[in-house]
Amino acid sequence: MQTRVTRLFDDLADFWTEIYSAPGVAAGIYRRRLEMALAWVDSLALTPGAPVLVVGAGAGFEAIALASKGFAVTAVEPAAAMLAVARTRAESAGCTDIAWVRGDAHALGFGPGTFDLVMALGVIPWLHSPSLAMAEMGRVLRPGGWWLGSVDNRYRLDGLLDPARNPVIAPKARAVRDALMRKRSGSEPKAAQHSSNALRRLLDCAGADRIAEVTFGFGPFTFAGRPFLGDRAGKAVNTALTRLGERGAPVARSTGAQRVALARKREVGVWDI
Repeated sequence: MQTRVTRLFDDLADFWTEIYSAPGVAAGIYRRRLEMALAWVDSLALTPGAPVLVVGAGAGFEAIALASKGFAVTAVEPAAAMLAVARTRAESAGCTDIAWVRGDAHALGFGPGTFDLVMALGVIPWLHSPSLAMAEMGRVLRPGGWWLGSVDNRYRLDGLLDPARNPVIAPKARAVRDALMRKRSGSEPKAAQHSSNALRRLLDCAGADRIAEVTFGFGPFTFAGRPFLGDRAGKAVNTALTRLGERGAPVARSTGAQRVALARKREVGVWDI
């Protein structure tokens, strides 16, 4: 499973390089996710030169932004093509001190308590064993250190409204379709989705307590898996629902596409005994 995921990201290296500058609702949501994460990092008031780990470095956006803030950044990425893209982008940005490591989130090759902050944006949905990876992230995080990451929201509004994507309806429909088509197990991997409770359980694997959590981003909206809102209308809907969510509106506050959380490792936990 993880081999297929790594191959997928190798094949899509160009896509993930361009996603933050691309038009459309999805790209805007990814940009907002990074902006929110970096704002949370600023609020932590970490000391200059603090050791920071980026898990799933992708095209290097997070690593470069953190290095530009003066942190000692180590970035781990399993896909060779993505790692090459990230290195090139970092060099162009003048960030030459980032330590780039080709590695696996499930087996981080660092000692216990090495980092003050572990960032994992857009990583957990693609892991074959997220609980194991979270335990590893907790192991390399110092007591009192910070974990900041995201999951795809299981109860995202655009998914709930589309029968082909609804978490209750879609699996049953796919089971029937796959049985009729005798679908093989070697299909392209899909990103997993997590509820708030599922994310809390993963944080517990890391020995960390959730400090803050938000959902945001609405769209792209589809029906039967196909887009039905144009780019302009989609952006307007996303903006309106985001504002409602920020005001605490009952549905909008919990059904954003992305679920982002900040957590702190317990001072005394399983890794410190």
